[in-house]
Amino acid sequence: MFVFNCKPLRHKKLLLAVTAAVAVTALLCVVLAVKSGEKPPESAKSTTGVSYSAVIEKDDYAAFFKQLGIDADNAPLKRRTVTIPEEFNQTYDDYNALQKHAGLDLNRSRGREAEELTFAVHGGKAAYAVLLTEQSRVIGGHLTNGEYGSELLPLI
Repeated sequence: MFVFNCKPLRHKKLLLAVTAAVAVTALLCVVLAVKSGEKPPESAKSTTGVSYSAVIEKDDYAAFFKQLGIDADNAPLKRRTVTIPEEFNQTYDDYNALQKHAGLDLNRSRGREAEELTFAVHGGKAAYAVLLTEQSRVIGGHLTNGEYGSELLPLI
């Protein structure tokens, strides 16, 4: 035979505080899960006033570059998965400033994976174009001559 002894709760305020903390934590987790499922924007507008579509249709990268006035190959030379860091250091802050010049912003993608694609560029001031994409949308990118430490240029 079992005997249970029920006493009135002595620490009702503590129990209420713990319950509230658990509820707030659960709500925060739900909000973050919903936010992480957001799609990147479909278009961008550079600081120079140029608007363009950030969506890559059917892996047609050449069409994306064409709207920016860049003559680039359609097939990437290199493709890899990268993770945008949760916390930006000075290097990422500087790189994101370059993105903002082109109407893009990596802040929306903090902590998420992106695909980095490198393309050959024909003519112009750069030898390569690098795109960061997420869900078939461009979230970042730059032009470069491919030399380590060289200046990165905005897509626009």
